[in-house]
Amino acid sequence: MAAGAAEDLHQFRVTMRRLRALWWTYRPLLDRRQYARHRALFKGLGDIAGQVRNYDVLSSLLACVAHDAPLPENIARERALALAHAKTTMARREVMRDLANTSAQAVQSLRPLPKCAQSEDAFVSLRIAVARKNMKREAKSAGHAPGRSRLEQLHELRKRGKTVRYLLELFEHGNAADKRHLKQLGRLQESLGKLNDVVASEALLRSRPGLLGGRMDAAKLRKRLRSLRKRHLRAAMALIRA
Repeated sequence: MAAGAAEDLHQFRVTMRRLRALWWTYRPLLDRRQYARHRALFKGLGDIAGQVRNYDVLSSLLACVAHDAPLPENIARERALALAHAKTTMARREVMRDLANTSAQAVQSLRPLPKCAQSEDAFVSLRIAVARKNMKREAKSAGHAPGRSRLEQLHELRKRGKTVRYLLELFEHGNAADKRHLKQLGRLQESLGKLNDVVASEALLRSRPGLLGGRMDAAKLRKRLRSLRKRHLRAAMALIRA
């Protein structure tokens, strides 16, 4: 039951990301305050759902880098609490009401397409071009950023890349160039995802040092995670430079 609920939450989180990408596409046509409110709603719900996955990722990484030690019970307990919190939040009437009202409010807020746009397709194509430009800018910044700031830039690049990918999928831009771009994005996103998992797990352990419960050598574990992070960082940068 817990595994199924966690998978449902993961799919919900992906849906929230897709909605954020869709909202970003039509941002120039939406009321600014309603746009900000809805985007914050999508992000907040996605973050709550993501807490469960954070513990799953940490457990998976610990099983790989500390295979000689049993997983601490604290992690399973905290994961169960995060899952219960997420399920309770999603079941709240006001949350479901806000999600249900989002589309109706968006339709009311939409203004006619700008006169310079020949069609909605032209408008969407322009927004996808902007998303690609934003992604390229983050890639360039990451290539020159030092130390910890590089990790932050790569995290931003991952988010920009997801926006591009979701828009290409949502609006079915299926020409050959877009298909090649989706393949390239897929490889980069997979690499950045592995890096992000390690960075997020390190951050979780720093913020919750009691998670290990004294059953693991914390210093040894941090060293192994640091080595894994550096490996994934080199792989991601190689893909960006290529």
